[in-house]
Amino acid sequence: MMSKSNCIYIPDEHQRYDPDLFVIPKHYRDSIDYVLIPHGLLLDRIERLAQMIIEDYGGQSVTLLCVLKGGFRFCQDIMATVERLNTSAEKTVQMNIDFIRAKSYSNNQQGEIQLSTHGPALDLLNKNVLVVEDCIDSGRTMKLLLAKLSDEKPKSLKTICLVLKRNKKNTTGYRPDYLGFDIPDTWITGYGGFDYNEYFRDLNHVIVLNAHGRQKYDTSKTSQEG
Repeated sequence: MMSKSNCIYIPDEHQRYDPDLFVIPKHYRDSIDYVLIPHGLLLDRIERLAQMIIEDYGGQSVTLLCVLKGGFRFCQDIMATVERLNTSAEKTVQMNIDFIRAKSYSNNQQGEIQLSTHGPALDLLNKNVLVVEDCIDSGRTMKLLLAKLSDEKPKSLKTICLVLKRNKKNTTGYRPDYLGFDIPDTWITGYGGFDYNEYFRDLNHVIVLNAHGRQKYDTSKTSQEG
């Protein structure tokens, strides 16, 4: 691992941590190939991101706009860490939170995006908005989302993301304003947001599944057998 472009860069030939070195729930032990990002490293990086938020927004109010479902755990940890750091920081950040679901679809070359909110319509006018996402893959959905949110005329609009995959299909070149990890284009699960058929949200580490795990939690296979 190394630092690159203000994030932790995990190279293609990266360290593969043995799951036996970590605390893993018994029901997942036979399904993990290796641990990519241990929970302790996740939390440490999140604390640094929270410090950066306070440095940039100190003395202001920020609305965290959490993209569900994936962004929930990350958003929760960011908010809790900022709250804790606020008790000793020279400048503090007052935070609000709102939630959206974003779904992109293509009916032309530029594509469109559908947003759904929980509760009343979003009110972002003249607010500092920080969009919280767990993973950026192609970057396409995020760019469409930001374009749509810009129509709400926020005071500022930035993004924070836990991981960015080096997806060869990413032609947008999009990078978030705050980034935790730049990782290889590999399929990950764990840490709340990275699920496999809704499993592994209760695993603290970011991991890569083995063949047995993919087969074990293949819900399409389960439904056919049932």
